[in-house]
Amino acid sequence: MTATKFSIILSTLAFFVFSSPSNASTLLTAGIEDGFAAPTEAANPSANFLATVPATPGVNAGDFDEVSANRNTLHTFDGLPAGIVSATLRFRVQGNPSVNATGNGGDGIILAFSDSDSDDLADDLVWSRTFGSTGSNGALFVDNDPGLLTSGIWSGTSNEAGILDLSALPLAGGGTLDLIPLLNSNGFLDILSGDDSTTDFFELAIEVPEPTSFALLSLSALSACLRRLRVR
Repeated sequence: MTATKFSIILSTLAFFVFSSPSNASTLLTAGIEDGFAAPTEAANPSANFLATVPATPGVNAGDFDEVSANRNTLHTFDGLPAGIVSATLRFRVQGNPSVNATGNGGDGIILAFSDSDSDDLADDLVWSRTFGSTGSNGALFVDNDPGLLTSGIWSGTSNEAGILDLSALPLAGGGTLDLIPLLNSNGFLDILSGDDSTTDFFELAIEVPEPTSFALLSLSALSACLRRLRVR
């Protein structure tokens, strides 16, 4: 084998070994990012998620941009692709000025995976935080939450955007929770925010590996190169 032929093989092998697949991004949105402008936009919870509402005290389904007391925005991102490697959730919420600070103070966000058993939502949720600092909040939120969006009390003048890394969701007592395995095993995500506060939108950004087209191309090139060498 000549030095030139050997060099061709090494170059092809190097290209094959060091070609790594990249990630493809998908952006899913619910509601319109319009600063809570009228008219409202319909939320779309799954049938399983919606079935948890009657059995869950204080939970009533509402829409994006809806300003009213005791109404939660429920939405399900379903049909998620397999093999998710990273995901972030972005949203914006504001307090309701028509209720007092105590009414807004227990508001927050919940991530859940509602199954066909149609249980109370407390049985299906995997993570929850209140928007501001609170005391006791019952079954759906942890007690003494220091606040996800603000360290103060969430009130009718509050208006904040949040972004959550779903591979490292912050826990109220410290530490994080990785939700990526559950996204992949379930293929959907249920989100609730409220109940007196208004939700502008949800935006779920996910990444999955792209097909290894470059690696496959490299393997094809290597095979063709070896065939040429055998012929000669």
